[in-house]
Formats: sequence, C-alpha cells, structure tokens
Amino acid sequence: MAAPHVSGVAALLIANGNATTPDEVRAALQETAECLPPGGTCPNDTYGYGLVDAYAALGWTAAPACTTDADCDDGLYCNGAETCVAGVCQAGTPPCDDGVACTIDSCDEATQSCTYTPDDTACAADGWFDTGNTRWVEDTECTEKEQKEQEYRDYYCDPVLDCQYTVTATQWVDTGATRNVTDNTPCTDGVCCSGVCEVGLTECPTAVMCWSGDYQYLYWNNSQAKKFCKCAQGTYGYNSYNYEWVRATVWKYVDTGDNENWEVTSRSSNLPVYQVTCTDGTAYPTNQDYYYPK
Repeated sequence: MAAPHVSGVAALLIANGNATTPDEVRAALQETAECLPPGGTCPNDTYGYGLVDAYAALGWTAAPACTTDADCDDGLYCNGAETCVAGVCQAGTPPCDDGVACTIDSCDEATQSCTYTPDDTACAADGWFDTGNTRWVEDTECTEKEQKEQEYRDYYCDPVLDCQYTVTATQWVDTGATRNVTDNTPCTDGVCCSGVCEVGLTECPTAVMCWSGDYQYLYWNNSQAKKFCKCAQGTYGYNSYNYEWVRATVWKYVDTGDNENWEVTSRSSNLPVYQVTCTDGTAYPTNQDYYYPK
C-alpha cells in the first residue's frame, strides 16, 4: 500500500465516520485491502497487506466494543457494574449511595461493602426556632404585649430519616406588638380607657364625634387649628396647616378653648384649611370624621 494513497483513504475514513481512532483506521485499511499477488496470502514480505481499496474501506464498520456485560467488567466493585449497551460499554453506578443527605457514604474495595456514617454537621445548626404559637400577656394594667413561643432544636443525622432534631427547651419572647385591654377593665382606683388607667372613673366616657368629614374645610384661624387638633389628635395645639386659594364654605368651632365643647357653625371664607399638622407631627385631613376622647 503506497503511503499517499493510504493517507488519503485514511482521511476519508475519518471524515465519513467509519473510523475514529488510529486502531480503527488501521483495521479498516488492512481488512479491506486487495491481497497481492491475487490469490496469495497477506500480509507478505513483498506487498504487505496488498493494494488499498478505498471503496471497500468506506464500507467497513468497526466491530462492537462489546457484546455482553461481561466484556465491560473492569473487576472493580466500588465504581459499579459496567454494562454493554448497543455494542458500547457504559460506566456503572457506584453502589454506595443510601440516598440520605447527611450520611458520609464510603466504599471498601477489599471487602466489597458500603459504610454509611452519620454526620451531624451536615444538618442545620442548633438554635432557637419559632413554633408558630403566640399569646398575649399583661404588659401594664391596661395594655397587653404579644409573645411568641420558641423551641431549642438539637439537630442530628439519622441514618435512615436524614436530619432530625430533638427539642431540649422552650421559651416565650416578646414580638414588640402591644394592644389595649378592653375598655372598662378594672385597674388601680379606676378603669382602663384606651390603654390608660383613668383613676376615679367607674366607666369610660363615651366617644363623641368632634369633627365631621362632611364639613370639608376648617376656618383659617390659629385657635381653630388648636381646637381641631384636640379633636383629631387629643392634644390642644398645632404645628402648621395647609389651605387652598379659593373661597368656600368653612366650619369653625363656636368655643375654641381647651375644652370638650364641639359645637360648630359655618360661614363663607377665603383660604379654607384642608389639613392641620398637630403637635405629634401627623397631618390630619379635615375631610374625615374624628371622635373624642381617643
């Protein structure tokens, strides 16, 4: 077989996909060559394997790497049993996997056995966790605070159930939320009203509407703003107010003193006030209802 011809046919074999390795290229060329002299025995000392046959070589296919699983067995246990699939050896699946995330799986080739060692560090760290339970307990005479239950979990690795935990302690911690007890709940020398112990009272005052949202606008006047804030916020006094550059019907308190006389009257006025910022820094709009006491 002449070298240039052999090289050309070898390139065709690789390009056509008949052979992908040097051994397969060699086998394709040798097994399909025309023996010389015709009828002789090849290889021989004169012509080697004979005359290269490109057409025959392109019809050559490699023999399957395997026909049974036994052909693929590498004799090792820990890398799994190899199998023969469509003439090609496939790697095996390592046998030492128990499916438990927190165990360390190991394989002993000498004894052909698996060991699964629990590893607590693969589980969550021990600590306090919320149980989802809450309760309200006394904060002051007239207020309650919310608490949530927590449990201390000691995590460990179970070789069958994966990560588990045992509860070794429980505690209640404040959530920061508070609420008032029901009005008229007895307290020291009085009753609870809106979270405050009103000494000397036996019943909380009934809240009355001290401003109606139907009024829409407040009369532009410092004393009116103070009285409005006593109604809206609960404290007589104000920081600022906002008004519109129109003429409209406004409402004003008849008595602007620091008292609980909420009688109002209306008039037409420029610069109607639509919002008052009280001493707590909150802006209170004049188009909503307010009640007193708080």
